Amino acid sequence: MQQADSGLYSAKIERDEDELVGEYNVTVQDPVSPVELTVEFASNSSDSCILTVTCCTRVSDHINSILRCVNSTCSLNGGEMSKVTASGASLKVYLVDGTITCSHSNEVSSSIKVMEEVQQFCQTDAVGNVGKIKSCKHTVDDVPQDINPVQGLSPTATHAVVSFHTRPVQSAETQDTVPPETVYAQVYRAAKDKVWTPTPTTNT
Repeated sequence: MQQADSGLYSAKIERDEDELVGEYNVTVQDPVSPVELTVEFASNSSDSCILTVTCCTRVSDHINSILRCVNSTCSLNGGEMSKVTASGASLKVYLVDGTITCSHSNEVSSSIKVMEEVQQFCQTDAVGNVGKIKSCKHTVDDVPQDINPVQGLSPTATHAVVSFHTRPVQSAETQDTVPPETVYAQVYRAAKDKVWTPTPTTNT
């Protein structure tokens, strides 16, 4: 599948008269690109230190945040915290217990970089390093927990998000079966063009 295959799909049962059993909105998304996280010493005073944080992707999307550290305790103090990219992915910066995280994610994949103990860049020996960028400590690339990561994201696969468009009127025989609101699917490219009929799967 390709992004051009996104759209509304119908599922029907062939009988004397075709019976519509469901409609699905299919959104095809590529895995997100890796992110880069940098921290740059900006200024220092008697009671605080200012750091600038840049979280960027490899397709030029980026956000810049400001950290203010007082007595070895840092907090986000301005700039951008998050944005939605042109492809619909989410780019975020957040700070928890002195660890700054840059996250780039969509419905089918995510890329995360983390830097621990950012307050160390406010030490006195950093004053002479104004303008020098401190690179991130380690990287985590993963898929959301709702998706089974056992097989990972195949480079030969296109990933799709399938959601129910409307819930059709059901017969008495089928009313006991309630479909989930959202289904995630991984669809492999076929060798030849084929008509694709979406099959909903239930998250467990």
